[in-house]
Amino acid sequence: MSHKLSLSTRLSSMFIDHTVSSLVFVPLWIAFDQLLHNTDLWQQPTLKNPFFYFIIIVYLNKDFFSGRSIAKRIFGLRVVNNVTGKPASSIRCFVRNLTAPIWPLEVVIAITSPNRRIGDFIANTRIDMV
Repeated sequence: MSHKLSLSTRLSSMFIDHTVSSLVFVPLWIAFDQLLHNTDLWQQPTLKNPFFYFIIIVYLNKDFFSGRSIAKRIFGLRVVNNVTGKPASSIRCFVRNLTAPIWPLEVVIAITSPNRRIGDFIANTRIDMV
C-alpha cells in the first residue's frame, strides 16, 4: 500500500542522494583523471577516464540494495514495485535511475508527484515508506 510522502521528505531525499554522489564522486573523478593523464587541477576531467564510467554505474545502481540509497535509508524510504508493493528489483532500480541526466526535471515532477518521478513511471516503481 502506497503512503503519501511529504514533499519536503521526498525533495530532501533526492537532494541528499544527488549531493552525496556529487561530493564523493566528482573529486575522485578529477583526482583519478589527474593521475591517469597527468593534468593540472584546473583542467576539465576527460571522459577517457575509466573511473568516470565506474561513477555512472554506481550512481545508476544507488538503490540496488533493497531499493534503498543512502538518503532513502536516512528518511525511511524504499523504491518498491508499483504493482506489488514489494522492494523493487535491482533492474527496476537501475532503469528508474537512467533519467539521472534530467535530474532538474525529475525534481519538478517530484513536486507534483512525491511518490513517483519520471524514472519511476518508466520502471513502474514508486517511493514508499518502510
